[in-house]
Amino acid sequence: MFDNAHKSIIKSFKMQLPALSYGAHHTRRLAMNKDQLEGSVKDVGGVIQEKAGKLLGSREQQAKGIAKQIDGTAQKMVGDAKEALKEIKKRHGDA
Repeated sequence: MFDNAHKSIIKSFKMQLPALSYGAHHTRRLAMNKDQLEGSVKDVGGVIQEKAGKLLGSREQQAKGIAKQIDGTAQKMVGDAKEALKEIKKRHGDA
């Protein structure tokens, strides 16, 4: 039950990431802003917590891990949006 529902939600969030920050002419930089970094860390932590919950048979820990993944993905999206805005300002000379 958790697997299909949470994977669908996380996949839909992650599918939106490229639309926020990448165009056909944009190449991804290796540097990350604070939101991108913290979001990535939360996402990985959530995966670990979810897997640990599965190993221990704890639905509560699985759910907490899934929630952490969603939170992390959303935070990464905020960071990506900030970077995209920064790039737009830079191209138009507003920064």
